[in-house]
Amino acid sequence: MARSRAGGLRVKFPDINITVAPDKQSAVVDLTVEANISGEHNSIVREMKFTLQKTDGQWLITRVETVPTLS
Repeated sequence: MARSRAGGLRVKFPDINITVAPDKQSAVVDLTVEANISGEHNSIVREMKFTLQKTDGQWLITRVETVPTLS
């Protein structure tokens, strides 16, 4: 249903901060997600936190959280 109404989605990550653990096997990424849906006038902006783990030489996302912001 949503696909038939939305003509496209543009996602930007204007603010990315990466903190790698001292053992270089995990990392936390704090970022801002800005999404625009075709035909909509307002952007969706969310602060997010991704937790990554290095497994077999690949960085894998193990957790995604939204971060509450002050209004």
